[in-house]
Amino acid sequence: MYCSTQCKQHAHYKRSATKLNEPNTHSEVFYMDEYNEVEKVQKDMELIVYCFLRRNLDLNASVDEIIRYIQTVWDYGELWEYFHETKAFTDFRDRFLSGDIKIFAQRPR
Repeated sequence: MYCSTQCKQHAHYKRSATKLNEPNTHSEVFYMDEYNEVEKVQKDMELIVYCFLRRNLDLNASVDEIIRYIQTVWDYGELWEYFHETKAFTDFRDRFLSGDIKIFAQRPR
């Protein structure tokens, strides 16, 4: 509850500014060793699809957390066809194919 619309907007802008200054903990770098572990469970998953889904998780997510998340999303297979057509996926695919996305052999220990 706020005393006025102006106070409500001020609080919103203040929260937004704080979020912008927080470091990005989401992944724009991917590791083949993680992908290989996920693919053992989720057979035939394309690397680009894995990276697109993986980017939503914290950089420090464990392989088990990654697998649970991807399986949960993948279980909604009917939605997956639509997912491929979204702007988010097509933008990511373009960046992936242009080489903007970095893929390394192993996650740092």
